[in-house]
Amino acid sequence: MKSYEELLEEALKKIPKKVDIDTRRFKMPTVSVVYRGSKTVIRNLKEILDVLRRKERHFIKYMLREVGIAGQVIGNELILNGIVRKETLQRKLEQYVKEFVLCDVCGSADTILEKEGKVTFLRCEACGAKRIVREI
Repeated sequence: MKSYEELLEEALKKIPKKVDIDTRRFKMPTVSVVYRGSKTVIRNLKEILDVLRRKERHFIKYMLREVGIAGQVIGNELILNGIVRKETLQRKLEQYVKEFVLCDVCGSADTILEKEGKVTFLRCEACGAKRIVREI
């Protein structure tokens, strides 16, 4: 039977010297917006959520609160009850990504939101970093 030191030395030899994290594969989604009368429609909601790997409810709640108007989801579209410029929606999307998707330590988008008690954390699956995020 091998000693603890021998097992530890074997394990340390198997760990890669440098972990290469490719943060360039994450592409910021672009909102696709059309206007129908006095309503603003984000047409590519499902695609945005697939790229961000976030729950629809979390993202919708953030966007509606940030733009300050009511809205609803119908199919693959988020319909806002008012006119909101595409630039404003894109900026809000980028703020969401910075706050709730990207890791502060390594910049990876491979993160998940975890709730522990009453606190929500952003945990990076690439480097293991963990930080508190605000409730929305």
